[in-house]
Amino acid sequence: MNISVNDQGDVSVVHFEGNLDTNTAPEAQDSLDRLGAEGVKKIIVNFQDLDYISSAGLHVFEISHFSMILSVFGTEAEALEGF
Repeated sequence: MNISVNDQGDVSVVHFEGNLDTNTAPEAQDSLDRLGAEGVKKIIVNFQDLDYISSAGLHVFEISHFSMILSVFGTEAEALEGF
């Protein structure tokens, strides 16, 4: 899986590409944890280029407590407007 982070003003956009599964979930978790540790308050997670996401991949968001505060948008542009 490829992970990239791009800043759009005060919003960090995390882009996952490939498969988010048992093998790659720890890397995804580390990326999100690192942003949190840096004090980033506005995060968009873009799944557009994920080919596959397993239950282990979804579990990353429960561990990070993002599942309690996530909003879902159809596009990255809509998510940016949501802030």
